[in-house]
Amino acid sequence: MMTDQERFPTPAVGDWVVDTRDDRTGFVKAIVDGRLHLRTPSGGVEWQAIPAHVRAATDSEALSARVAEANAGSSANIWRLGPGW
Repeated sequence: MMTDQERFPTPAVGDWVVDTRDDRTGFVKAIVDGRLHLRTPSGGVEWQAIPAHVRAATDSEALSARVAEANAGSSANIWRLGPGW
């Protein structure tokens, strides 16, 4: 019989995952006491999940997340420059 660890391997810090409870894509910021600390690509509130509630993001999902992160960063830089830069 397979253990939960075997059925739901713990992703590594930095891995892109999808929380299957609500289809949010995020990356693993930390792992504390078996719980994954996840963050969305564009910031926002960090949330937690257990490995059984996530799956690895597909290449397409990870790329979309990285693009969203880049877009959020570029928008923030434009606003930081201010008007008439």
